[in-house]
Parts: sequence; C-alpha cells; structure tokens
Amino acid sequence: MKQVINPKTLENFGPCSPAKDEFEKKFPKGFDIGPLWGTEEEANGKWHELLADPLLKKYVGWAIANGVLPARIRANLSGANLSGANLRWANLSQADLSEADLSEARHNKYTTWPEGYKPPQEGK
Repeated sequence: MKQVINPKTLENFGPCSPAKDEFEKKFPKGFDIGPLWGTEEEANGKWHELLADPLLKKYVGWAIANGVLPARIRANLSGANLSGANLRWANLSQADLSEADLSEARHNKYTTWPEGYKPPQEGK
C-alpha cells in the first residue's frame, strides 16, 4: 500500500514553517510511509529508514502525536486507561487491550486492532 506524505498533506497537520520547508526541500515528491502498514519486516525496515534520517528523526515524536505517523504498540495494555487517546493510524495488532478503557479514544480506518477485537465507537 502506497501512503505518501508530501508537503501538501503535512499542511493538514499544522507543522511549523521551518519543519515543513525542510521536509519539502528534502522530499519534494513526498515520503512513502505505506510499508508501516505492511508486514512486520516491511514496517521495521521503514522505521529504521525513518529513524536513520536526521530530519525525520527530529520530528518523529511530533508526527506520531499529530497522527502523521502511526504508533506501533506491542505491549500489555490490559486494564490501561486510554480514554481520550489519539489512536489514529496506530498499529495495535500486537497489543493486549483486554479490559483497557478506550472511551472517547480517537481512531480511524487506518488504526489496526488485535485480531477479533471490536473497536469502541470513535471519540469526539
């Protein structure tokens, strides 16, 4: 699946001007993040590529927090309070969400849930 982040796409997330300008200069045709939703090997390879690039690494926290990049969570979150969490684009396929509070959590069609898990209604 091809999922290209380009300067126009970034505008939807409100980046600061210097960061957007740096990104546009370095990646004028955009940067494909589609492999982040691929196999574990593809996703790992793309994360390594992201974190090896000084510009992308500098803003990766911002990109995850604002939903530009998916969070990849492989953790025991059973019983965790995730109410109101931004889970848009998060890959939770390896997470244990049993008894987790996901009330008002925000997610989208790109959020990947554990097999058989029924996601909560979208938070406001």
